[in-house]
Amino acid sequence: MNPVLKVLKNSTLLSVSILFERIAGLVLAWYVARFIGRELWGEYNTVLSFVLIGVSVGPWGLNTLLPREIGRSHEKLKVYLGSSVVIGTAITLILVAILALVVYLIDYPPELMRLIFLALAIAVLPQVEGFLFEAAIIGIERMEWVVIARIPMTILRIGASLLLLHQGYQIRVLFILLSLYHIGVTTIYFIILKRTYPDFKLQPDWEQVRYFFYLTMPFAIATGFTEIFGQVDKVILSKLRDLESVGVYSTGILLIQLIIMLAPSIMDSLFPSLSRMFVQSQEKFDQLILLITKLFVLFFFPLTVVILSLAEFVILFGFGDDYFDSIAVLQIAALIVLPSYVSRLWYRATLASNNEQKGIAVAIVGGLAQIGLNLLLIPQFGLLGAVYALCGTVFIRTIHNFINANSILNADLRSLVLKLFGCIILSGAVYWLLFMADFNVLALGISLIVFGGALVLSKTIGPDDVKGLQLLQKI
Repeated sequence: MNPVLKVLKNSTLLSVSILFERIAGLVLAWYVARFIGRELWGEYNTVLSFVLIGVSVGPWGLNTLLPREIGRSHEKLKVYLGSSVVIGTAITLILVAILALVVYLIDYPPELMRLIFLALAIAVLPQVEGFLFEAAIIGIERMEWVVIARIPMTILRIGASLLLLHQGYQIRVLFILLSLYHIGVTTIYFIILKRTYPDFKLQPDWEQVRYFFYLTMPFAIATGFTEIFGQVDKVILSKLRDLESVGVYSTGILLIQLIIMLAPSIMDSLFPSLSRMFVQSQEKFDQLILLITKLFVLFFFPLTVVILSLAEFVILFGFGDDYFDSIAVLQIAALIVLPSYVSRLWYRATLASNNEQKGIAVAIVGGLAQIGLNLLLIPQFGLLGAVYALCGTVFIRTIHNFINANSILNADLRSLVLKLFGCIILSGAVYWLLFMADFNVLALGISLIVFGGALVLSKTIGPDDVKGLQLLQKI
């Protein structure tokens, strides 16, 4: 199978499994928000923020490194995965203890504090182990195994969660089931690997452990700054406002999170091929980055416009009048969908070209911007301050990743981005003028027509893109 078709297959399979899981999770989130109440929904999201910090930092960047390393050397699967599990387990246990201390120092109400302690104790380590196994599977490019494991286990978890909540169980049951879900997924991965490779076992090598620990430090720092500070909005809201504010804010960004959560699966499936392509042909590597940048813009800008147009209907119909304030949050947050995808693409291009250190700078700057903007804007603007800070941080990261990618590529990424940005600004201006005049449907249709026309007339897209795709298929 040629690389383009393999990337398409892998990204499709991984995206399908992630999308199914996220949609199922959206059903659960909708049920909690709509029927359990804003305060408990806010409590759930506050607890989940600490779990996500642990899950993001616990793998120590190995979930980013493993696909690249195993993608280059499949025969070292046992050693690489075994060594990674040792590192991930040790880091996660230390991190859970640190997070528990932080929660204690924040001095949440006792009931909320106990719930956070429970979630940290049972839900973080199983997810970290599952992510490491999944990273190894991505490295050998067998994404169909992810589908086999995730979809049935997701059905069981969401079904059991809805049933138990309906019967009156407390929110804590969701974290218990989340832990069991990841234990089950990891077990399935292990069984599949054992059946496919009869001699498979976790075979840590202590020299490899030390090597991976230091090699992944840039990944770990980058991920740590990105994810720790990425959860700071809900933590600050929960302390400076109240749990209901967290619930309203979480409802507003829920759809955006669902869309953006597909990005890691797409980038993970691209990463092994990007790494190999960079080594084999810089020219074709450049062409692929430019082509995917265009494809992301072609898909996600229209999606952003659709979200802006339907935000009021989605919130009021889906969650009810109690979440009216979430409409503005959703409309503003929609602006980060496209930047989030192109930023991640350029970041992965930087990593694939062995420039991990540049990723650290992006993470540090973005993390400091995140916490600074939240501390500055939330006290002044409340819910809207949190979403303003979110947008500002994403825009800063996007610009930084663009600068890094542009310095790596021999192709003219700057010229392409300027053309695409011009088309977006023109179309966005048309949309805004018509939308402000209450021509919502007309604004949607005409702005997209203007966008397509601008792309063609500016020669941003054309026959050369088809030729570029045909060239990539010959790699």
